[in-house]
Amino acid sequence: EAAKDAEKFVYYVKVTDNAGNNICFASNGATFDLTPPSVTGATSGFTYYTTQKVTVGDANLDTVTLNNEPVTLEDGALTLPGNTEAIYAVTATDKAGNSTTVTVTMKTIASLADHIDQMTEENVTSADKETVTEVKTDASAADTENATDEEKAALQDILDKCEDLLEKMDEVKQEILDVTDGVGSFDPDTVKSTDKETIEELVDRIDALLDGNNLTEEERETLESVKNQAETLLEKIDEAAEAGTTEDIQNVQDIKPDNAKPEDKENLEAAEEDIEQALTDYTDNYTDEEIAQLE
Repeated sequence: EAAKDAEKFVYYVKVTDNAGNNICFASNGATFDLTPPSVTGATSGFTYYTTQKVTVGDANLDTVTLNNEPVTLEDGALTLPGNTEAIYAVTATDKAGNSTTVTVTMKTIASLADHIDQMTEENVTSADKETVTEVKTDASAADTENATDEEKAALQDILDKCEDLLEKMDEVKQEILDVTDGVGSFDPDTVKSTDKETIEELVDRIDALLDGNNLTEEERETLESVKNQAETLLEKIDEAAEAGTTEDIQNVQDIKPDNAKPEDKENLEAAEEDIEQALTDYTDNYTDEEIAQLE
């Protein structure tokens, strides 16, 4: 019958001499041990970045080695130093010869941030969001149960950088939306001189974005188009202003009914024609005050 793990048995020995005398012996009992030692606290094949505490368990434990070197357990455990480049192989063997080996890879915490090493708040773009998010996720998932204070601080530095980069991306995205919506809220057919300052401020904000390094090529093209729209609005405002302040109109501003002369008639007629044309072409581009002045 096959042996069963943890099954107890007793050996009996009977000895008989040539005269037929018998004597029996019995052992104190023994137990089958078919179960290898348990090694917990680290999963074989995994990669870690912080210090790990590995616990070894077996009722009949014989030896424990780390990378083939014997080690002494403290309270049934041993420590695998983190934040370094290393491969750790922990092998536990019991007195019956059963053994368990757990092999893990340890990497530096800084290697978690390799993909964002060259990114700063001055050059990060929305195209980097997936990469930054992945680094943040990996750093957040790092096992810190047995991490040292230095390791925790190093992980926090990476998380802080990721947050700063993501926040910058959000700021740029919001600024793009704000200036795009701002310019889009005006129509060349109805834009007025009172809108000029606001539109000029929007152009300045667009220029600030274009002068920076936080834009993708697509975003840059979009903003160039939005800037062109803004400049078209400003041109329309200037056109309306010029139409309402022609030389003919300026020449008759000082002519009053009590000082008008016959030779002023030609200037008055020219001014009237200019005013009618301006009101026809730019009625919706003038403020009520401007219309009143022209009329």
